[in-house]
Amino acid sequence: RKHGVPLQAIRAAAESARDMFNQKYPFTCKRFQTDGRSVFAMVDDEGNENLIDLVRKQQVFKKIIKPSLYSGIEYDSNNNSALRWYPLVKNRSIVLDPQFSFGRPIVADAGIATEVLHQSWLAEDEDTRLVAGLYEIDPAAVKAAVMFEQRIATREVPH
Repeated sequence: RKHGVPLQAIRAAAESARDMFNQKYPFTCKRFQTDGRSVFAMVDDEGNENLIDLVRKQQVFKKIIKPSLYSGIEYDSNNNSALRWYPLVKNRSIVLDPQFSFGRPIVADAGIATEVLHQSWLAEDEDTRLVAGLYEIDPAAVKAAVMFEQRIATREVPH
């Protein structure tokens, strides 16, 4: 939903995926991606990788669709399940990882919740260097956390 895919499309895709892959929770696998409108699955068909639109239940042109699909998820190489998500596509400073802070967004290098840094920044009159000193982290980490939280507040999808 955070990527703009309508709930009705997600439900249709989930139903198709459960049937197609015989999995109770199909979206935890690496094979699923979105472009913000539909949900796609990578399907191995006799050694060829095909891209299927699960909402429309049809194959799509992989070369055209694949570049627009959501990225940033890191997967377990053994079972292709999602491990963590870096929501800032061009920047790996923020991560959502269920192993840390109950999956809340954190600064990757410091392990501090972005919300905590943002609240501290607000409490300290938006003094980035002061907050960085208090938490003994790089000021760039505070800036990244603040920018991330501000984007969430305005419901802008981070890029």
